[in-house]
This record gives sequence, C-alpha cells and structure tokens, in this order.
Amino acid sequence: MVNKNFRHRINYNIKSLSIRVFKDQQPLGIMTTDQAVKIAFDENLTLVELVSNANPPVCHIMDYGKYLYQEKIKDKEKLRKQRESVTLIKEIRLSPVISQHDIETKLKNAIGFLQDQKKVQFNMQFKSRQIHTNKEGGMKIMQQIIDGCNIVGNVEYGPKFEGSKLICRITSKQI
Repeated sequence: MVNKNFRHRINYNIKSLSIRVFKDQQPLGIMTTDQAVKIAFDENLTLVELVSNANPPVCHIMDYGKYLYQEKIKDKEKLRKQRESVTLIKEIRLSPVISQHDIETKLKNAIGFLQDQKKVQFNMQFKSRQIHTNKEGGMKIMQQIIDGCNIVGNVEYGPKFEGSKLICRITSKQI
C-alpha cells in the first residue's frame, strides 16, 4: 500500500553512490546514481529507489506516475476484496414480554438477512426482575425463533445467558 507520507526516493534524492539498476524488469547492472539518472532523463523516465536496504540499493527506471497509479488501483482492489470477505452480523433485539406478532415480524426480518448470507444475532434483554420471573418464557421465545429460522439457518451460538442478556447467533446454511 502506498503511504501518502512515504514517497520513494527518486532521481537525485537517492543517497547511495552506487546502485543496482533495472529497466523493464531487465538488469542494467551496478552503476553510480549520476549515470542512472542520466539514462532515465534521456528516456523521459524517473529513477526510483524501491529497495533501499539492499546492498547496493535496487532502483528501477520507470514512469513513476504510472507506477503510483497502478499501486493505487491495487490498493483499491485489495480493500474491495477485504470488504467483500467480511461477514456482517445483524443484531435483532428482543424483550421477554414480546407479543406473537412482533416475534413473527422479527423472524421474517431474520430470514431475509440469512438469505443474504449474513449472520443474525438475537439479543433478549431482561430488565431488573424480569430475569427471575420470565427466564423460562425467554427461553421458549428463543426456541421458537430458532425453530422458525431452521429452514434457512443453523444455530452457531447459544441460546446462552450472558449477564442479563439471552444471546443466540444463527448463520445461514451454505448452498
């Protein structure tokens, strides 16, 4: 990735006296920086130091603007592939005193997410004393949701209590 703060050393900014020079992936040999810069200027190209910690440093004669453009395109492609490979987790919040119609609506949304190859995490938040009075009811609701999503998804995690939350994560079935 091309860092905007770091630029390659080019032409007379190359500090080494002798360098290994390449042009079009072909080695031209070891020569002084002045000789290499003269060859680059004669062909309207730029001498670019790519490997500074080698002995002697490796430099290429190239069109530097084109090189930077190609690196920028590679970085964008790499970021695009990275974004595509990330699996999103959609979170659906529930309450232990939820009505049947609301369960059906949330189940319908979850099935849509699972069909889009996304993971769905159900979080049921128990408030104050609800955890003591509605614990079994919350587990029944969560089991109802798992049974509803069974057509397009598999249970990855849960249902488990984590503090005052009942959590269950469902992943889509691979087609």
